[in-house]
Amino acid sequence: MAKCIQCNVEVQSTEMKCPLCQNPVTGEMEPVFPYIAPDIRNHNLIFKIITILGLFASGVCLFINLVFKTKVFFSLYVFLSFLYLIGFLYITIKKRENPCRVIINLDTITVFFLVLFDALTGWHKWSITFVLPIVLSISVITMAIMSFAGRLLIEDFLGYFLLTILYGLIPLVLMLSGLVSVVIPSFICLVISFFFLLFLSIFEGKNMKTELKRRLHL
Repeated sequence: MAKCIQCNVEVQSTEMKCPLCQNPVTGEMEPVFPYIAPDIRNHNLIFKIITILGLFASGVCLFINLVFKTKVFFSLYVFLSFLYLIGFLYITIKKRENPCRVIINLDTITVFFLVLFDALTGWHKWSITFVLPIVLSISVITMAIMSFAGRLLIEDFLGYFLLTILYGLIPLVLMLSGLVSVVIPSFICLVISFFFLLFLSIFEGKNMKTELKRRLHL
């Protein structure tokens, strides 16, 4: 440990001078806080392996489609599945964000690829009839459990929770427009969204107004 000869005191600091007399100190300086090794996880190798395997599988499927002239162009589905896997892993592993934001991002990428897959396979509307309301309902419930279990602060989840609830109202638009033939999943999602929106308004109304003003810069 460094020592000031003038003041005859030991100095524990990163500065090479005494905080009392400002004279240079002698000896080796020691850090004030203990060294904590950074938690660095290199996932680049995993992404490279998955990328190589995904491109290889897509290439093999494309070769089979072109050589055997199959009726179903399944290589496109394999490639889309590969893109979805890369996006899913990137959000869950590499992006260390608020868990509520992660849920919203996963919802977006999941619904997008499944709707795209539905459109490419004849547009049977199963993606908007079943997948969309089920995914949104699970997200609202999961976020509610995470929030009310005390794992997140009110300011950390309220904005994303409210945004997820508003997403849960999308099935109402689909029901009114007649795009879905089976309304039960959409109706359940709508009820869940309204319930938690009413719950927030009653128990977190003040915080919700504050969060909306902050988000909208009002």
